[in-house]
Amino acid sequence: MEEISWQAHEFEYHHKETGWYYLVVIATIVLVALAIWQRNYIFAIFLVVAAAMVLYWGHERPGIVTITVTGEGVRPNQFKFIPMRELLGFAIKESGQHDPEWGSILLRSKHRFSPYVKIPIPRGKVAQARDILLDHLEEFPYDESLIDEVLRWLKF
Repeated sequence: MEEISWQAHEFEYHHKETGWYYLVVIATIVLVALAIWQRNYIFAIFLVVAAAMVLYWGHERPGIVTITVTGEGVRPNQFKFIPMRELLGFAIKESGQHDPEWGSILLRSKHRFSPYVKIPIPRGKVAQARDILLDHLEEFPYDESLIDEVLRWLKF
């Protein structure tokens, strides 16, 4: 059975300046004031919780995970295994925007609530991973979504 493994960061980290944190806090204060002015207290509470989560996740550094691709499926971390039968196809972006030595594999899943899984891959392993995946799945063109662009702009 053919197998390829590598280690990578859990996600692409973007350094955020102090101004980014101030902007989140100021935007939250404005939106909470607007929600309270409209007497929408539940929404105000939601905004505070959401802002706390954004600030926490914005500061979080990625851990290192071992990623494995085999003929049976893909293991994006030590806790999750995605069998090939649960996947519809894949796309590969050969180089990242911030680090040209890393690309990404986008797996299209049959699951409705999490249809895509994005996995970082070193450029030197792209051809081998593509060969394994092509034995079981169809490759589709890689088109970045509006959400990808917004998340990159927000430095997430």
